[in-house]
Amino acid sequence: PATAALYEEVVFWRMGQIAALARTLFSDAVESGGSGRLAALIRRLGFDGCVVWAPCADAVRADLLRILHWCTALHAFAFSPNLNFPSAIAPAVEDRSWEGFNPAWLLHDHTDDFGRILKARLSSGLRELDLSMPLKTAEVRELHYLLSAAKYLRVLKLNSISEQDLLVELRDLPTITLPDLTELQFSVGHAFFVDLVATWSLPRLTQLT
Repeated sequence: PATAALYEEVVFWRMGQIAALARTLFSDAVESGGSGRLAALIRRLGFDGCVVWAPCADAVRADLLRILHWCTALHAFAFSPNLNFPSAIAPAVEDRSWEGFNPAWLLHDHTDDFGRILKARLSSGLRELDLSMPLKTAEVRELHYLLSAAKYLRVLKLNSISEQDLLVELRDLPTITLPDLTELQFSVGHAFFVDLVATWSLPRLTQLT
């Protein structure tokens, strides 16, 4: 019972915690013959201001992919960036004015490794998704495609749109249905994004903020 309580919710505050958890889950999977007993206990996974340092970016990305792959029973995922650092896919080689960054891997491309694994979690039982980072136009588009697989999602919390363009390239996105969504939070500071959300089919929505 204590082990189940310990692993039920995992929050990353420091980059080294990602590597440590990946090593623990890998060792457990080897000892259990591939079943991954500890990974199956993780229900909630989150980032809380966890900055990735440039020299370690590739290793951290690989470890996080492994963790998401092993955590097949995940019910909730949250990402809250550190506002003192930029968000990026990879460290800028030509700009050494910053060494740490918030990893923007989750909404980079719904067809890459991160996109496929997040879509798999959304289609297999993820119930809560909380993305607290400001969203760019391209990230809104990728999120839209990921949400098309969110059959079990009940709570969705989104931040504001960081760009002030009209998002005209999003007008042709297909309508999505979130059949189990009951709670939705998002910023209404961008009129076109509000129009986009208004096209979603939300038959069970009971709480809107």
